[in-house]
Order: sequence, then C-alpha cells, then structure tokens
Amino acid sequence: MTGPGGSDGVVESDEAASGEAFLRALGDDAAQLHPEIAAQMRTSSARTRGEGVFVRAGSRYRLLNALLLPLLGRDAVVTRIGRDVPFSVRTESAVRTATVGGATIERATLRTVREFRFPTGTQRVADVITTSVHPGLVRTLLGERGRIELIEECTVGAGGTLRMRTRRAALRLGGRRFALRGVLAVHADVEDGWDDDNARRTIAVTVRNPIAGTILEYRGWYRMLAEDQ
Repeated sequence: MTGPGGSDGVVESDEAASGEAFLRALGDDAAQLHPEIAAQMRTSSARTRGEGVFVRAGSRYRLLNALLLPLLGRDAVVTRIGRDVPFSVRTESAVRTATVGGATIERATLRTVREFRFPTGTQRVADVITTSVHPGLVRTLLGERGRIELIEECTVGAGGTLRMRTRRAALRLGGRRFALRGVLAVHADVEDGWDDDNARRTIAVTVRNPIAGTILEYRGWYRMLAEDQ
C-alpha cells in the first residue's frame, strides 16, 4: 500500500484483483461472467500482461487521427490499419480510498496499455478506467493526457462476455469538459469474451461516430499472464 497522495487524503493500494474495477462495476452480475474470465479477473495479481493477435486493427481515418494527435496527446489514437497484427497488453489495478468531508470513498482503477505491432511500426493506446458511484458505470480516460472521457455501462452478455457500451462522451480541455453530442458523438462498443476451443480470451472493440461511421476497431484474441503472484 502506498502512503497518502497529498493533502487530499487519498491512499492508493495495489492490493487489488486484476479485474477489480469490472468486478465492482458489475456487482452481483459478475457471477454471470464466463468462469474463465471471472477467474482471471479475480486473480490477486495487480499487474498482468498478455499477448495476442488482432485479426483486424486500426483506423481508415489515418490522416485525420494524425492531425488529432497534438490535441489528444500520445497513446489516444491509432494512425495505421492492418490485419493479423500482433499485440501486447499490460494492466495495472489499484484501489483508491479518499476522505472527503469526513466520508470515505473507495474506487477501483485499471490502467491498460496496448501495443499494436504493425509492420510499419508500433503504436500504443492507453486508458484508465475508474469505477463510479453509480452501479454498472465506469469512467474511461483515453490517452496519456486523458482528454477524451467516456462514461460506459458494464454488463454481462451472452456466453458470459463482458460488454461495455458508451453512455456519454466528453472532451476535457483547459480544466473544462465539453460534451460530445450529435455529429461529434463518440460511441464505443466493447466485448471481451472467452474461446473455449482454444482456451483464450477474445476481444472486439468498435468506436463509431454518427457521420464518419467506424473510426477505430480492433478484434482478435489474447492470453493473459500474471506478472506478479
């Protein structure tokens, strides 16, 4: 456990299950997850790593995404596209306890970094997921600067998959939040499942905009390995 994070009375503990944020968001519904997914999420390893292959990954709006890099910062967008793209994923789970006005608030966080190894170079996408005071909802901040904020609903899908769908999105800039609605809306659909035949996790992520259509997608498989026991 780390010490207080300053005068705000925040204490961060690394004594968290690898999928603590999702387990807390799902609550009792976590019992409906596929047994293999549930077991991996409940492992006591706060840090995990995984390796896999994306059957398809990237964005057809490569130039537009490249132009957005100065605004959104590193690790927020992908500017390449390809098939059979090897990738790695690293996660770090923690629980933060804050004292606000005499009340104790505890929230789980999950930091994830994905490396897409395209033939023309490696690109990263990172995010931080934090549990909400509202059951079933998590907040996701994309990229190193966290300028894109997604409020996502976590549910259990058919076959015990973890489903995440965007409820609302915002741009965080200069200490302010600008809601992304209408033609600026961003909607992410995530499905994290299990392949019984090959004993491995599956992943399918699609990010859409009402005007541009699919602006980012990646789907494939991976296997998680604990970095510490």
